[in-house]
Amino acid sequence: AKKFKISQSDLLRMNKKKEKKQAKGRLLTVEEIIERLEAYDKSMMVGLPIGGLIAIAMMAGGVYLWNDMADKAANGLRAEGQIVRIESVSSDEGYSYYGVAAFKTEYGERIEFRDNVGSSSVLFKRGDSVDILYDPEKPHKAIIDRGLWNWAPGVGLVLLGLLALWSTARTFFNIRARRRRL
Repeated sequence: AKKFKISQSDLLRMNKKKEKKQAKGRLLTVEEIIERLEAYDKSMMVGLPIGGLIAIAMMAGGVYLWNDMADKAANGLRAEGQIVRIESVSSDEGYSYYGVAAFKTEYGERIEFRDNVGSSSVLFKRGDSVDILYDPEKPHKAIIDRGLWNWAPGVGLVLLGLLALWSTARTFFNIRARRRRL
């Protein structure tokens, strides 16, 4: 039988691994738990204002999108358009397909634009008829009118912002309550 020699550094490394495994199963003392909770609370209190600012920014972005859509709905003009081609954009996840629509403004100017909504599957076929909503002063910023779905980005962003703000506030008040108990 062969004999294997183990170096001193290998022994030290194996002992450190063994100690780590043993430490994982060890029960913490009350003092250690309190110390870890205080460290967690301290780090969370640093990040909470950042989370709150992000939540407020998300809500502000949602309100901006809502107001932009409200302006388009109130002041925009509607036109009948047609999908003239499909554009594909490659990314690491695969391809996204965008419809390119064309329509005529109230002055007879032909405008062509790429839809701002892409999908991993083709949503339109060439020649499909679509409703267009556009600002007469900026007809190149037209959108394909999707009815209530036009409002989804603004509403979704406000709801996500509210959820993030609620989560941030809940964490803050949980930390304050725990500090009073400790």
